Amino acid sequence: MNEIDTLIERIKNDRNTDFRFSNSLLHSTAEVFLEYGFSQTKLFLYDKQNKSSKYQIKSANQLLRVLSLMAEVKDIRDDRVVGSLILKSLNDIIGGSKYEKRKKF
Repeated sequence: MNEIDTLIERIKNDRNTDFRFSNSLLHSTAEVFLEYGFSQTKLFLYDKQNKSSKYQIKSANQLLRVLSLMAEVKDIRDDRVVGSLILKSLNDIIGGSKYEKRKKF
């Protein structure tokens, strides 16, 4: 099993990411990550934490956690395209239908 596969399994088994993210947030986060890398993506998500919606705050917190897991993987540090694809595919990685997995706040 390579580092990417290990990361995907860690994300799947992480109890903190057991809800679905909005596709627009995933897409925006992936685009920021692809263009600017880890530090600027963290800043983008910190800004999302300051929003009033509990869902946005929870989503940003969980994406920061995923980002920290991604930072441990050399292939992602070397090629941001891989990290961007993981972020865009996060709902598929986590699995489940849109309605059964989303937590209510």
